[in-house]
Amino acid sequence: MRSLLPVLLAALVAGCTSAVPGTPTTAAEPDVQARWWTWAASSTEERNPVLDATGAHCAEDQPADLWFVAGTFGGAVERTCEVPAGRALVGPVVNFTSATAAGCEGALANGSGEVTFDGEPLGTRRLGPARVTIRGVAGNVVTGSASARQTYACGLWVTVPPPSPGEHELVIDGRGEGFRTTVRYRLVVAAASD
Repeated sequence: MRSLLPVLLAALVAGCTSAVPGTPTTAAEPDVQARWWTWAASSTEERNPVLDATGAHCAEDQPADLWFVAGTFGGAVERTCEVPAGRALVGPVVNFTSATAAGCEGALANGSGEVTFDGEPLGTRRLGPARVTIRGVAGNVVTGSASARQTYACGLWVTVPPPSPGEHELVIDGRGEGFRTTVRYRLVVAAASD
């Protein structure tokens, strides 16, 4: 499979600050983008959470301090995921990579999107372009190789503070020039263990 790194990618919620007042900052801008892209490149095609059509691979390689969500490489899906208690949801609504900062900025100029959590609209935050290093596994759908790769990353991002235990709905709708991704997440948040 060819590398999708230079192509528009869409996704959802990762460790940045949302435009919603009071939303905590969970990571610095270049760090969260590098972490999300590395997460997206950490699985083979068969287990990749961005390609996941059902939510079966939501938990694949998740970090311990937050919970990454993802859009798709194009198209619409519905995913059901179990999320540990106490984790902020973080990810891009729509995101891009490019060999140059100007290329990333140009792609982002045509990007837009909306996010709702339990029916309430959430603000997004524009991140980048920032120089990031992506580390993946052999055969991943982002870079295609296990070698580290430097690139510029940018996008519209959202953070959802740790949701309460129970069921929640997160809907991400991202668009770029000639590209659209829509994901409806049914999230089941576990109760905190004592």
